[in-house]
Amino acid sequence: MAVSVHADVDPQALTDLSAVLQRLQDETGKSAAHSVNYAALKIAESGRKESKISKKNRDIVVNPNWSRRAQVPRWAVKQRKEGKGIPAEMESSLSDKSNSSPYFIEFRRQQKESVMMPAWAKKDPRREIRPVKQGGTRGLAKTIWSVMVGKLGAMLNGGSSRAWGEKYRILKKTERFGSDPAFVVHMFNKLTYLNEAYPGLVTTIITSGTKSLNNRLNDRIAKATARANKGK
Repeated sequence: MAVSVHADVDPQALTDLSAVLQRLQDETGKSAAHSVNYAALKIAESGRKESKISKKNRDIVVNPNWSRRAQVPRWAVKQRKEGKGIPAEMESSLSDKSNSSPYFIEFRRQQKESVMMPAWAKKDPRREIRPVKQGGTRGLAKTIWSVMVGKLGAMLNGGSSRAWGEKYRILKKTERFGSDPAFVVHMFNKLTYLNEAYPGLVTTIITSGTKSLNNRLNDRIAKATARANKGK
């Protein structure tokens, strides 16, 4: 049974997932569509488990280019704001953002590259990452995976074949690989900075989900064996 994941993933993780998908279908007698949906659910559960809640504060780094001697006097800053001329070396220093502050705060952004915001103190309040319940982003990855778990569970029980939101999309469909049709589930977690925040996360999620599926099947066999030994 073919598996395709749009990300940089260890090929062995995909091979193992394909094997457990085939085992799931063979041992349970469930349809390919049901098996793929169930596997997607376990991977989403793994995503929820592996997406650790971020730190309460954004990273801050020392600016190696900053020097008090290089700073422009306040009178020159004021004069520039008023549209008055200042010495060329001061104008150049004001335009150079690399030495504008002693620290930088890293801001990760959705669909955009991270930016380094100038800061004057390590305790800058902009470092705080508010939790999702307060309108922030801390715990957002885990929250999105939790929503996807719920949607995939509903699909498994005969719900709609598609679900979407601002930061996720799920689509269950049939596609052709060569001459044979195949059931697939597309899962899109739209947090573009996930791999940056959690290097290797996708492979970890797939490996963990595959392990969970294997454990479920092993438990199923163990229970069936126990029942047989009791003469039931």
